[in-house]
Amino acid sequence: MAAWPAQDFTVPTHPLLDLSDALERATDAYMVALDEEAEAENAYLREFHVAYAVVCGQGIAVTARKHEAENVAQVVEARCVWNLAVARVKSARAKCSELEARLTAHQSYFRLVGAQT
Repeated sequence: MAAWPAQDFTVPTHPLLDLSDALERATDAYMVALDEEAEAENAYLREFHVAYAVVCGQGIAVTARKHEAENVAQVVEARCVWNLAVARVKSARAKCSELEARLTAHQSYFRLVGAQT
């Protein structure tokens, strides 16, 4: 039987603190996703250039080299990994934008409530 993590109910958390912590974690995840996307792009370009060099050595027509190089299995796999990394970046960016909007709304609300009291 798994034990549940202990919760301290004596210290209430503030919604602004929770949102700012979530935004900080989302921003960190976004930065990691950007790094992974750059690494995946570099891997794709490396594979493409190797495949292009091989295709050039095979004597394929200049107009068909790019197409032939892009259809090599390693290049296709690297492109798929890069596309997934780009999708993770977009998702992380959307999460950051959502949390920034929520944090701004909460800050405005608490500023308004504070001004009325």
